[in-house]
This record gives sequence, C-alpha cells and structure tokens, in this order.
Amino acid sequence: MFRLAVLHFLSANHRFRLICALVTLLFIFPFHSAADARLIYTPLPLTNSDSVIAQSRDLIRYIEQNTGFTIEIRYEADYATIIDKFARDEIHLVHLGPLPYIVLRAVTPYADPLVFFQEADGRAGYTCSLASAIDGDTAPADTEGPVALTQSLSTCGFLVTQHLLGSADRNLHVLPYSFLGSHEAVALALVRGEFAIGGLKTSIGREYERVGLRLLMEGPELPGFALVANTRLLDQETRDALSAALVATPASVYSQWQGLGRWGMAKAMDSSFDGLRCLEGIDKMPDCGEFNCAVLQSVGDGICNAE
Repeated sequence: MFRLAVLHFLSANHRFRLICALVTLLFIFPFHSAADARLIYTPLPLTNSDSVIAQSRDLIRYIEQNTGFTIEIRYEADYATIIDKFARDEIHLVHLGPLPYIVLRAVTPYADPLVFFQEADGRAGYTCSLASAIDGDTAPADTEGPVALTQSLSTCGFLVTQHLLGSADRNLHVLPYSFLGSHEAVALALVRGEFAIGGLKTSIGREYERVGLRLLMEGPELPGFALVANTRLLDQETRDALSAALVATPASVYSQWQGLGRWGMAKAMDSSFDGLRCLEGIDKMPDCGEFNCAVLQSVGDGICNAE
C-alpha cells in the first residue's frame, strides 16, 4: 500500500479524512505478496559504484518506507548491461540519462519515465560541457585531441561532445578519443593533463573547477535524468501512484536527502525527449557499446520533420 499517498490528506484535526483515505488506499493499492514486493533498482553509473549507490539510498529508503515494496539496489557499470537487463525484465526501476533512455525505448517499448530529478537550480533538465585543464591553451576550434569521453551511450559522451565540437568546426569522428567510463573519470583525466579536451555533465564539471578543471563551452538544455519503470513488471496504477507520490514529496523531506532527488522531482513523459531525438548527429553515432547504433537511425521518424 502506498502510504506516501496519504500525505495528500494530512492536515491538523482531520483524523476522519485520514481514516477514510487509508481505507480507500487499501482497495486501490492492496499489499503485494512477498514475491511481488521485491523490486530491483539500478542507478545511473555517473561516478564510482560506492558513490552512486550512496546517492540513491535516501530516495530508495523513502520509497520503501512509504510503499509495500522492498528495493534491492544493483549497480551495473555500463549502460549496455543496464539496457540489456531491463529489456530482459531483470530490472523494475532504473535511473537513466536521456540518451540511454532513448536507446532503451528504441530497444523495448516497455520503458515508462515516471519522474525527472530536478537540478540544484530547480530545472528538470541539465547541460553538458566541453572542458579542459585550467592551464590548457587549446580552444575547441583548434583542438586535435585526444578527447576524453564518458561512455558510448552517455548523453554527454560522443553525442553532445560531437555537437559542441561541430559548432566549433571540429569533427569528433576524425579526432582521437577514449571512453573513460564516468564523468568523474573524465574530469580527473583532464585535470591530470592526460587529454586535451573532454565532455561531461556541466554540474559535475563545476565540482572540479576548484582542482583545476575549466569549462569551455556549454551545450543545449537536455531533458533531465529520469526514474524509468518497466511496464511489464509494474502495472499502470502502481506507476501512476509512485510518480504522483514522488512529485508530491514535501521539500522538508527531500531537502534532507544527501543524493538523488534532493532538489525535488517533476512529472516525466516520453515526449520530453523528442528534442534530443532530433539532435543533429544522433543517427550517425559510431559506437553504442554492445548495441547496434542502427537503433538510433529511426528514433526521430515522424517527429523531427512534423509540421
């Protein structure tokens, strides 16, 4: 039962309304069996595993405390494995950036974005940036690489980095580049001077400015990082209730969290990703990990050229 939904009914001296709400919710959200109540949640591999899992704990604990579910956090180091396991119904809930979500949705139609996690400035979106070491003297328009990238399916990886370099008349397709695995790894490699330039999430890059990183160029607004549900494992009522409950989480609660969701959550929908589906170059990505990049060649069909 989603006790979290009861928050909508809380007010001083309204015990009768609270009792009515509880009775109603018993019918809407019956207790799950032990087998059905255990969900697998996989976080986004933005940094190292310990940090990523820690960033999710407050959110997951909150869901557990206010629902009938027990949630197991299973870290996976790369997007390809996450998408593959989701498509094989081994994951109930996943935290994904926009490009991995678009690929997931192209692979399986059973992915439903529930909420966007808002950024520190309150936006339900973010940007990627080109960066270098603070003492680097090569501008994006002059760089010959090497270029540090996160992962092949990271939104701030090849896709947006190529978009930014392209606007500076450089072509990542002909520059040397390496995938380092995470935004944190890119930032540290740039600071150490191992790469001339790199692409990473702007907010993560700003955390490394104090140790020698310099942000050079910021990309377009992207849809936010989302909590995505597997519709073959969670029914519509459960998904709707979970989304509504998370969006309604009081600021007094989420502001105390130390990680994911600490700036609040906003309702998500698939159409929010259409702008990224139409980003120039998405159909020409050379590397999608273990997936064939051909899955991205038709994601904008019927969308990008609509009147």
